[in-house]
Amino acid sequence: LVHSVGGFSIIHGMGEGILAKGIHEYLATVSQIKSYYYARPEDGGFGKTYVEF
Repeated sequence: LVHSVGGFSIIHGMGEGILAKGIHEYLATVSQIKSYYYARPEDGGFGKTYVEF
């Protein structure tokens, strides 16, 4: 599956940012992850993270 998908998004919501922080900390440890970043404001902003392989 990883070879056929270039990336995905995670909708974690905004709230206090605890879940987003935990997700970003985990993604930083995964060697297959090329990059991850918050969405543009019109696409969800700090409530959504894009992940690229």
